[in-house]
Amino acid sequence: VYKTLLLNDNSKINLNADITLQSSKNNTANTSPMPATAVINYISGRFIVERYINTDAGFGGHPKSWQFLSTPAFGETVRNTWQEKGSKTITNYGTWITDPAGTSRGFDAASLAPSMKYYNASMNNWIGISDTDVNLENEKGYMIFVRGDRLANDLNSPATPTILRTRGKLYSPATGFNPPAVTVDPDRYQSIGNPYASVIDFTKLNISPAIDNSFFVWDPTLGGDYGVGGYQTITAAIGFKAIPGGTSTYNTIDDYRNIQSGQAFFVHNSAAAPGSVTFSEASKTDAGNRLVNRDMVPELNEKQFLFASLYTTNDKIIDGNAVAFGNQFSNKIDRDDAIKINNSGENIGIKREGKILVVEARQPTQNTDTIFYNLMNFSKQKYRLKFVPENMRNGHEAFLTDRHLKTELPVSLTDTTLLEFSITDDPSSSMADRFFVVLKVAATPLIFSYISINAFEKNNSVFVEWNVENENNLQHYLVEHSTDRINFSERSKITANDNLKGAYSFVDESPADGINYYRIRSLENSGKTIYSEAVEVFLKNKKSRISVYPNPLSDENINLQFIGQPAGKYLLRVLNSGGQLILSKELDHTGENSKQTLQLNRNAAHGIYQLEIIKPDGVKNVIMVRK
Repeated sequence: VYKTLLLNDNSKINLNADITLQSSKNNTANTSPMPATAVINYISGRFIVERYINTDAGFGGHPKSWQFLSTPAFGETVRNTWQEKGSKTITNYGTWITDPAGTSRGFDAASLAPSMKYYNASMNNWIGISDTDVNLENEKGYMIFVRGDRLANDLNSPATPTILRTRGKLYSPATGFNPPAVTVDPDRYQSIGNPYASVIDFTKLNISPAIDNSFFVWDPTLGGDYGVGGYQTITAAIGFKAIPGGTSTYNTIDDYRNIQSGQAFFVHNSAAAPGSVTFSEASKTDAGNRLVNRDMVPELNEKQFLFASLYTTNDKIIDGNAVAFGNQFSNKIDRDDAIKINNSGENIGIKREGKILVVEARQPTQNTDTIFYNLMNFSKQKYRLKFVPENMRNGHEAFLTDRHLKTELPVSLTDTTLLEFSITDDPSSSMADRFFVVLKVAATPLIFSYISINAFEKNNSVFVEWNVENENNLQHYLVEHSTDRINFSERSKITANDNLKGAYSFVDESPADGINYYRIRSLENSGKTIYSEAVEVFLKNKKSRISVYPNPLSDENINLQFIGQPAGKYLLRVLNSGGQLILSKELDHTGENSKQTLQLNRNAAHGIYQLEIIKPDGVKNVIMVRK
């Protein structure tokens, strides 16, 4: 079966041979909702349910990754299914399963930790399977480390796409095989496997009121520089979008209420009484399937949202959270909020009533509403916070307070705001409650504002001029300089004149070669900091050279400065770390100081590239470029 196995009323299948529901990169077969009168007689045949696991990073895959999977067919052992009966020669199917017990219990080899495990809710921990002769039919799913197919059997084996297949019976009403209800204890998470060889709709499950109106899925493409994977939160409060999203598997736009065939997930019980999740044939949906590692809430457009995402400085998403404001929500923690599952790397959640949330649902915004962020497991390095508002047009303004730097920065409620920060040896830079956002009624425009800022070259120096208005209660201005528009340093401190309008200037007598960026930072008596926009000056009369800026790149553009270079044809070639040519361009240089731009493919991988520049006289320069 390549697409859908459709059973009508009074359908009858006598299984004397196996029926395979096939899975590939492009499609996974499924079964339709089975009528109570449709009969399946299992004789010598069974169903084989496949699940394709992608390891192509360029197409939403993730080499050698953890996968959170379910088992839609039951009656066979781990060894006979995912281990392919222990075969060491079969390709494209199965995977290597290891354990500290070694080969004594049917595992393929010894490892420091189990590569196949299940979640124990009472212990809040993962437990390795006892041996591979156990039946592969845990209704709560498995977390399994997929190295590739059965030939990927050591650390150095290439990660290959593979298909994990389960053989056995399917749940169907007429045969009396129905999925068991899953109980979720108070204040606990519970893992659940999709029991059907079909896509199911979370909103069509029979969920008791004790269960939060959200679920959690594993995304192996999440995890920033660590690349170890992480949890995506899917919640009704924000229309079943994914938080933090931002990967090739889960974006921040689509509706992810559907749970794929072969996919396991988590739910949480925030109530004081046990809850349950029950499945039925009505839970199935005919929505299209996708790779596993990839009721509509009414009046969604009347809600307001503030999304916060955490990135590395090379734009790899690590974690994120969201606040939803609406009349239908309560300011108390209830099933509309989503309790955070921590990832092994960096975590940024929202703290309220002693709980850490990934989605906070609350009443419409009020003056002095405060969002308290919670940081955990941060390393000594630079990070980037990205705030994205949605429908936040209600006469408020927002400010982010940094307890470590003792600054207050505006957060736009109409556009994206980016903030870079660093974790250093100073303990206060990594304290959990370093950041919080306060929403205030914007009764009047901001008191202080920049009218203009300009910078220009004169006599091998740079003159910076700026004009302001309403500078009451201002202490001073700091002139800040950068060569990459990311890392700024202070060049001068100028006392404010405390006038209704003011004009100021500064002369930088030692600018850098090529591009220079300048911005003005003002400090009010209250401690509030306001930045001007950054302006750019290109120094034409510095020493002869060709350079790349910024390096590392901030996007797909390789910007080059030609300073004092001879006129003629230049050949530019970009090679990846494997020596493959990925871009070539010839340009005519007039001999004047100029800027040139090469644009990489938007899907170009992060890493180190080699830029070859062959000059008109045949001399070749090589610049290492980091993306």
